[in-house]
Amino acid sequence: MANAPEENIIISSGRGQDEDQLSNFAELYKAVRDGKLTDTVRILDQSQDFDQPGDKACNKIITDRDETALHVAVLNGHEHIVEELMNRMSDESLAMYDRDGYTALITAAVLGNRKMVECMLTKKSDLIRIKSNSNGKNLPVVMAIDFGQIEMARYLYDLTPEGDLIPQDNDQEITPDEDLIPQEDNDQEITPDEDLIPQDNDQEIHKDHNGATLLTCAIYAGTLDGMHIALGLIERCPRLALAIDKYDESGILALASMRQSLPSGNQRIYSSNVEHGQSNQEESNRSDLEHGQSNQEESNRSNVEHGQSNQEESNRSDVEHGQSNQEEINRSNLEHGQSNQEGINISGIMRIPILAPAICKTRSNISEVEHGQSSQEEINISEHGQSNQEEINKSDVEHGQSNHEEINRSGITQLYEMKRIHDQYDKLLSKMCEEISESLQSNTQQLKDGLVYTAICQAAENGISEFVSKMLETDRHFLWTEDRNGRNIFMLGVLHRQEKIFSILYRLDGKIMNSLTCLQDRNKNNMLHMAGMMEDAIRQINQIPGAALQMQRELQWFKEVERIVLPRHKETKNGDGLTPRQLFTKNHEDMKEKGEKWMKNTARSCTVVGALIVTIMFAAIFTLPGDNNQSMGLPKSLNKFWLNVLIIFDALSLFSSSTSVLMFLGILTSRYSEEDFLEYLPRQMIIGLLTLFCSIATMMITFSSALLIILQEQLRIAIPLICLASVPVTFFVWIQFPILKDMIISTYGPSIFTGRK
Repeated sequence: MANAPEENIIISSGRGQDEDQLSNFAELYKAVRDGKLTDTVRILDQSQDFDQPGDKACNKIITDRDETALHVAVLNGHEHIVEELMNRMSDESLAMYDRDGYTALITAAVLGNRKMVECMLTKKSDLIRIKSNSNGKNLPVVMAIDFGQIEMARYLYDLTPEGDLIPQDNDQEITPDEDLIPQEDNDQEITPDEDLIPQDNDQEIHKDHNGATLLTCAIYAGTLDGMHIALGLIERCPRLALAIDKYDESGILALASMRQSLPSGNQRIYSSNVEHGQSNQEESNRSDLEHGQSNQEESNRSNVEHGQSNQEESNRSDVEHGQSNQEEINRSNLEHGQSNQEGINISGIMRIPILAPAICKTRSNISEVEHGQSSQEEINISEHGQSNQEEINKSDVEHGQSNHEEINRSGITQLYEMKRIHDQYDKLLSKMCEEISESLQSNTQQLKDGLVYTAICQAAENGISEFVSKMLETDRHFLWTEDRNGRNIFMLGVLHRQEKIFSILYRLDGKIMNSLTCLQDRNKNNMLHMAGMMEDAIRQINQIPGAALQMQRELQWFKEVERIVLPRHKETKNGDGLTPRQLFTKNHEDMKEKGEKWMKNTARSCTVVGALIVTIMFAAIFTLPGDNNQSMGLPKSLNKFWLNVLIIFDALSLFSSSTSVLMFLGILTSRYSEEDFLEYLPRQMIIGLLTLFCSIATMMITFSSALLIILQEQLRIAIPLICLASVPVTFFVWIQFPILKDMIISTYGPSIFTGRK
């Protein structure tokens, strides 16, 4: 980070222009908006302030939205106009706000136009310290990352004075030592050494959340640049881990909200050798809690909305309608809109409608600039101890934009980058846990205020076993963490069907396990009752194909929890007067009916196919090809080898199809109790599908053998026909194999609960 500048700057809101004055700037506005440099220069050379002769129009408000010519040029992406204005504008006019409370630098940062930002900072470096004049009072670096401009935020972070982001040791509320505040009085001068004090009657000290907000946004970004910013902030000020940002979140809660970039939340990417050559199986880590790894999740928060018009007038009404309540928008929890345990509703990042149409145009204008920054980025990475390989691997993806360009990376490169993010996440979590450990010894109330307990519950709901394991390693008293409904982390793991969280129980001492499984929530539900509920587990359940397999998985969960709870808890009634089994039956009635319907429909269809094969194969053995020998009753001039092949595979097809029909008949006549879905019905379906597949394959071999017998002298005809005979088999496998594979794994594969004793 750069050191705080010594020079002062006068900051003006620029309010007060009337319509008559604005009409004098209409020609200048059109020239700047359309990017006509020659006309802009001519107008600026001829203009003068109508109140103070000699003051140029480039320093004045020219629109009814309190925008200067610089604001208009930035919004429309005209870099050449910006460069010209930098040579003409005064330092004070560079700091003027538009109606939304944004300086031209903040607007350029939100649009991600680095060339414009560099041009303005070259003119006046203090601009990077001027906050927005909206409710958030955000620094440019925070505004950039809040709108998904990660590379821009990385660039601004390296230039932002440390004192503006890092709180003092005696200030837990993140109030910087020195700041710049926009003032309504154009003549009032503010120096960088003055603290930020709002202009209200009670003179309450304003709580600056820039450091905490930058931290949480950097974590949610899900990129190497974001992790670089987050690690830098935590290393300089560990207390930021528990500081609350403007969205009422903390850094530790942001880490707990990660999901897809973690091994426990994204098995597809981490299916092989992600963790230093170790297997992704939980067994490699279950010996003790300190092997729990953590990772980084790809940010799920949306960025600036799109628009296609290049005329900002068409969006003025949208701005006036949506900007006033901008800071009050909450961020939705990643992907699923879940609220955390404090009742916080986390929604998408704030949006500025006026910037939407400009983004599409600006991104197309600055694509060369963005791709030309590799050398500068490598210097920045080197200064912060990063490898140049990081720059090769980092993504320029900006979520929520329809016209963004993704880097087309190979699977190996993507896996390497995810591994790097995981390592950075683990370092960040370790740093935060050190701060939490110190707070446990001095001020436990700070843990609650910093949403540590909420974060642990959030991680349990999201199935982030690495986070939970690390927190338990920090202090075992976190085992007793409860949410607002009185449910501990293992009850939440069962409720949300997070097997990795539940499996942590197997690593604990038997006495502690029994103590945890005996607990009840505020409605007197014990852990086995949680296995009977399914409202909060819909996301996990829907990942399983077919209602029958979903019912089987639910039964597996219920049986596993039933296995570890004490016998007396199996018949305990909750506040509604229901035992765990009664609650399970009540909540899974609809799923059971759907599973029964799916099983019967599949069995009926396969029974028809199997019966046809039985009929054909039974008749085929008595109608061998060729003319029969009158004395022996066998075909004449028949190749004995292919005749034997035909007879053997005809018999195999007949037997396997008969077995298949019997299995499917067993499914159709089943009583369909809950227990049948656990093993009996899946076993019948597996055997039926396997034998049906075998009967189809052997039937095609029988058909091919008959062709070779008849067309043994015409192989050019026989061979293509035999190849076509493989098409039905391939088609059947393509349709049925995925569900057959899932059913075999679910029924006879390894248990989803690792570490069982």
